[in-house]
Amino acid sequence: MPLAPRSRSATRQTGDKVLIAERTRELLRPSDIQLDQRPEIALKGKREPVNLYAPRLPTAARVAT
Repeated sequence: MPLAPRSRSATRQTGDKVLIAERTRELLRPSDIQLDQRPEIALKGKREPVNLYAPRLPTAARVAT
């Protein structure tokens, strides 16, 4: 199974709406989006814990949610 559905289920643990994996982060330019790293999470079917990142919301958006 791909990593995306597993990282989506990890949002329940982190409280984030969206999480992206390390490989996706590597494909982004630093100017594309700011990300906050989450602690490594053991995902079902993966041998090693995975690095996941949450997009950083603009300050106004954080207050509205």
